[in-house]
Amino acid sequence: MACHTPVRMVIMMLLLTGWPWAAFTQEDEAFLQEAGDLTQEGRETLSQATGSLPPSAKNLPEENDGSLPQETEILREEAGIKVNVSMDLVSSYIWRGVRQGNGPALQPTLEVNVGRFTLGAWGSYYFADENHSEADLYATLSLGDFTLGVMDYYYSGTTWWNTDNHAFELHGGWAPGRFSLETNYILNDGAGAAGGDLYFEAGYTAGRFTLFAGAGNGWHTPYGHFGLCNLGLSATKEIKITDHFSLPLTGSLILNPADERLFVVAAISL
Repeated sequence: MACHTPVRMVIMMLLLTGWPWAAFTQEDEAFLQEAGDLTQEGRETLSQATGSLPPSAKNLPEENDGSLPQETEILREEAGIKVNVSMDLVSSYIWRGVRQGNGPALQPTLEVNVGRFTLGAWGSYYFADENHSEADLYATLSLGDFTLGVMDYYYSGTTWWNTDNHAFELHGGWAPGRFSLETNYILNDGAGAAGGDLYFEAGYTAGRFTLFAGAGNGWHTPYGHFGLCNLGLSATKEIKITDHFSLPLTGSLILNPADERLFVVAAISL
């Protein structure tokens, strides 16, 4: 019995000092040594898998909805190309004080922005009036507070390749802060315009409210004479759907003195 006592004492001392954990620590150190030899890309992948995002991942654009690879999204942003898709649902389409078509309409917009240049397409499609659908193309150049552009008005019920079914308009705008001023000039005789038609509009925005006043001639007034045709007030409100999603709602009261008509319009932007 006496000869086995030292062996028993050694075993007891190893157990009390955590000998099994010593073996685990050595294996853990070997794992950490291998992890330390990972490339930077491997460390970022490992960090994301464990729920700890590296700084490079935190700075990624938030606009990618997953439809494009992250690398494609980053290259697109670095190239300065931005794509915007939106749609409005309006109770009635009132353009410069003149009602277009009948009933509610869906109005989609597609824009591609490259630096100061914007190329866009805008349309208006009614639920129950196919004869007044519209598909317009436009291009704009932004120079600080100034904007220059050209618009192609086209009504979808006519042949698109026939230039007589298009009205081309030059646009100039100035928006220093809350004030805005725009001028428009029709170049040709087409799509209901007589050519040489003018339209001017001034606006003032304070918070959620916007006051505007517009005047023109040609297809903007009943007899083609120059006069006030678009006086109104608009207000916007955010309708909260979830904590991260809301719908902008706009209401407008519009008076057309030249046509002696009053409109109340609501629009939801998607």
